[in-house]
Amino acid sequence: MKGYVNGKLVDIEFTEPEKDLVFEIQQLKQKLVDTDYIACKIAEGSATTEEYADIIADRQRWRKEINELEKEYAEILKAEEEKLTENEGR
Repeated sequence: MKGYVNGKLVDIEFTEPEKDLVFEIQQLKQKLVDTDYIACKIAEGSATTEEYADIIADRQRWRKEINELEKEYAEILKAEEEKLTENEGR
């Protein structure tokens, strides 16, 4: 998998758990995309927050999960950056 580390596009060797982490982030973001229409309906007045309370709660939970998983992902990238910097110094 390719990713930007230290401003450079590099090959990053992810373990299976790391690949699963990236996949989970993508899945959660897709759930947000799939339910974006609800915000439009509420904004336009054709639906109420009460009608979609369960989905709104789900969206809040998904955002929280995404933030937590992205912190983990950032730590992985930081470790990769440190490895790259270390290897460049040799």
